[in-house]
Amino acid sequence: MAQRRAFTLTELLVVFAIIGVLLSVTLPAVQAAREAARRLYCQSNIRQIGTALQSFQSVSRTFPIGVSSKIGRDGLGSSYSVFTRILAELDEVTVARSVDWSVSPLEENNREFFESASIAILKCPSDPNVNGKIVIQGTDSRAPLGHSYVASVGVLGSMQNEQKLGLLLGDKTRLGGPFREDVAVRPAEIVDGLFCTAFFSERRIGTSSNSTYVPNGKPFVDVARLPTTELLVDMGNPNRLSDRCATIPLNFPTWSRTNARQWYSAVYSFYNHVLGPNANVADCGDATNVPVGVFSARSYHSSCVNTLFGDGHVEPISDSIDLEVWRSLGSRAGGESFSFEY
Repeated sequence: MAQRRAFTLTELLVVFAIIGVLLSVTLPAVQAAREAARRLYCQSNIRQIGTALQSFQSVSRTFPIGVSSKIGRDGLGSSYSVFTRILAELDEVTVARSVDWSVSPLEENNREFFESASIAILKCPSDPNVNGKIVIQGTDSRAPLGHSYVASVGVLGSMQNEQKLGLLLGDKTRLGGPFREDVAVRPAEIVDGLFCTAFFSERRIGTSSNSTYVPNGKPFVDVARLPTTELLVDMGNPNRLSDRCATIPLNFPTWSRTNARQWYSAVYSFYNHVLGPNANVADCGDATNVPVGVFSARSYHSSCVNTLFGDGHVEPISDSIDLEVWRSLGSRAGGESFSFEY
């Protein structure tokens, strides 16, 4: 009877080595394919926000205001975000009709209505914190409230009323974005053109933790506090603002937990074009009352952020985009001249 020949140890090691090589080749490809799918999903989400904005504009003849100073007692944190103004266009009519618009969105009854709304298109699956709950007044929120998309306030360091800022900034208020305080912008006021004016981009969702953290192993992505008095001086000077952020050490106390924290509150729902996408410099600012500082577009995608423009089209903007071009895309009436190859 013929004796069965077994594998030798050397042959087994060779087989394992081959399997290891195959896995090392295929796994990154699979992961890249999954991330590409997630990025496309994110693009679809932000495009739907654009559709809702166009629907709102076709009825009201303006885009929604960015924030109202007349609602709420505690600054922007007690004012309604852009998303709340397009609830009907986002198929959340019931929530829109249930909210008491005469009081803050953070009032208990309003919070319950907002937390009951599951608006899937506000969340990008690439963000690992997309399903995380937040801490409100010492207790966990009833539902994940973070959102992946934020409204542009242009190149200015604040969403404050531009008429008030005019006393500080002069004609630099033209660097503001399409969403303003107390004023609804008409399409005709987007002098730079809807096609090349950014309306929304992405932002990483905070962790609800005050501790310094480094998401995805990448440093310089959190927001560090700086005194408002220092930042007010440089609100219309993006270079000075970014220089202030560049001086912040890595171990500086952060409030990254608040990034894109509550989709219905204005303070957590905007960004500016002072720094480039996914900049390797910390955001910085002060959100004690009215946020002032640098709040950049950031994502977990590979080297880009999805950006919605005023005409409804979406572009994945590379991290390597020229900073002046990025800033030009942020202003609604800056009058800049640049190449459209971004």
